[in-house]
Amino acid sequence: MRKPKTAQLILVKNINVINPRKRDAVKFQEIVDSISLIGLKRPITVAASKSTNKKYNLICGQGRMEAFLQLGWYEIPAIIVDASEEDCYLMSLVENFARRKPTSLETFQDIERLETMGYDVVEISKKTGLSKVYLRDVFNLINNGEERLLDAVEKGIIPITVAADISKFQGKEMQDALARAYENGDLRGKKLQKAMKIVNQRITQGKSLKINSNAKSSKKINARTIVDLYLNEVKHHKMTILRANQTEQRLLLIKNSMNKLREDENFMTLLRAEQISDYPKYFNKKIEGRGEI
Repeated sequence: MRKPKTAQLILVKNINVINPRKRDAVKFQEIVDSISLIGLKRPITVAASKSTNKKYNLICGQGRMEAFLQLGWYEIPAIIVDASEEDCYLMSLVENFARRKPTSLETFQDIERLETMGYDVVEISKKTGLSKVYLRDVFNLINNGEERLLDAVEKGIIPITVAADISKFQGKEMQDALARAYENGDLRGKKLQKAMKIVNQRITQGKSLKINSNAKSSKKINARTIVDLYLNEVKHHKMTILRANQTEQRLLLIKNSMNKLREDENFMTLLRAEQISDYPKYFNKKIEGRGEI
């Protein structure tokens, strides 16, 4: 059994961050506060550097390292492993995958980096735990410059499978892809409205998030998609009409029943005994057929 490596104190200034990433300011402050109160729970991981002027390459722990610097602490516990710079970079990417949502923009960028490093879909799937189908969809969007659709996936507006489907088509076929997404339950309500807007922008302004001034105007989303958007409302109206018809049938049944009671002399005698001489005038008119139910 291999003996686990022990942490060593190393100078933060000797560490090179080979895969720097931005972080949320609030979450970073939480790291700083946690370390200042209870110390470092897990050492960072580094490897010896041979191609930089710094002694180590950082594999994981950028947030913890930066927190130490903010606190004015210049030595940090680190596990030193034996790895090449390429392996360090790869390990750093994989470490980041485990900390983020699969649909984050940083994840897309890291997937693209792995591809440029020569890794294929199968290898990236093994290293990241992401499915091959998902990775193929991401590669399809990245390689076709679908920045607008990737942004929509990141924001949770369009599922990755729907975005990949939309990217394959132009014009009416693209609207059909939206219609299929609605029918399958992948896009409903406000998400469908937003998806329609994004698709329309893709038609008129291009795939890139930067506005293309030379982009030719195109037809807006067709009637079929708009009808699909309001399908839920149509169903709601149909149910309302059905309930109204049922209510009308019940009222007719009540009217017929009351007519039969009026023809019953015993019932009318009972009403007179209770000093109820007659039905209310409005109700009497309805029973006599001088007004609609």
